[in-house]
Amino acid sequence: PKVPHTAWMPANPDIWVRREVTLDSVPSNVRLFVFHDDDVEVYINGVLATTRKNYTSGFVIYDIEPAAMKALKKGKNVIAMHCNSTRGGQHLDVGIVAAGK
Repeated sequence: PKVPHTAWMPANPDIWVRREVTLDSVPSNVRLFVFHDDDVEVYINGVLATTRKNYTSGFVIYDIEPAAMKALKKGKNVIAMHCNSTRGGQHLDVGIVAAGK
C-alpha cells in the first residue's frame, strides 16, 4: 500500500478521516484492516466499529462490533476514523476485508 504523508502533529494531536466504501454485498466474515499510531476509533455509518489503544507497526485485522456490522449495507458506506497521536510517529489507514472464519 501507499504510505500517506498527511502531517497532523505537533499542532494538533487529533485527526479525523472519512472514507467511502461501496460494497456489492455484505459478507458475514467482514473485518477491519487498520494501521494506526496512536489511539484509534473507527466508525461505520456513524456506529462505533472498534477502538484500540497504542499503535501498530503494520496493518492489523480487527473484529467489528456487532452493532457496526448491522450498520454495513450493500452500496455506499462511510468509514470515519479518529486518531490521537501524542508521541512518536503518526499514521492512519483503514479498509474492510473479508477474512477467513
